Amino acid sequence: ALSVGHLSDRLAGTSALVAKPITEPSLSRDDIKFIQTSLNQLGFDTGEPDGISGPKTRGATRQYQRDTNLPIDGYVGYQLLQQLQAP
Repeated sequence: ALSVGHLSDRLAGTSALVAKPITEPSLSRDDIKFIQTSLNQLGFDTGEPDGISGPKTRGATRQYQRDTNLPIDGYVGYQLLQQLQAP
């Protein structure tokens, strides 16, 4: 299943797998729900916020990154959380 998801991401023109930076803290499900809710409110469809970083959340993250001129990796991590929490 992982290889199928990776292949579909690659066919969609996204970058290769991205490892979590060693110094970056892990996100809780509540953190991911906050990201999903925030992206949905900004018009980037993550689906129903469930706290799981699935294909729709990664796709919405890539769209957000593209529209805000950030590196497009689809990584749902601490840096994205901080950007969405900023006033």
